[in-house]
Amino acid sequence: MIREKIKIEIKCKNIAPLKNLNGVLYTNSLKIGVFASNGSGKTFISRAFRLTEKNKELELDEKGNSPTDKLISLGENNARFDFKIINKQGEVTEDFNIELNRKKIPSVPDTNYLFHVFNEDYIEENLRESHYDKDGNIEGYI
Repeated sequence: MIREKIKIEIKCKNIAPLKNLNGVLYTNSLKIGVFASNGSGKTFISRAFRLTEKNKELELDEKGNSPTDKLISLGENNARFDFKIINKQGEVTEDFNIELNRKKIPSVPDTNYLFHVFNEDYIEENLRESHYDKDGNIEGYI
């Protein structure tokens, strides 16, 4: 079945302010920018995508807390992030989920795509330390 658009499905359950998001986007491109009000959950979604980078091993801290605990909505003990891409031919080209549980390291699946995330964490880890020198080499993830 040939479609006119790529279908992207995203679900967030208890991902910080996103108690129950079920979103579907139809697009011509996989290059997507997200713009929304402050406090609406953009950073939490971007951090869920960053987990797929697996650029550093996650570990519990000295109190037994997981670095992903801060992604879980207040008052909840678990969360879930689901993401699916269906191409114009109707084929599922990406389908993964990440289960988050307080005080546990999540199992992060391998993905078929590289997700490029430009968020507050990116600024902190790559630009602030170089004093915003636009001519310097920026290392790390993009």
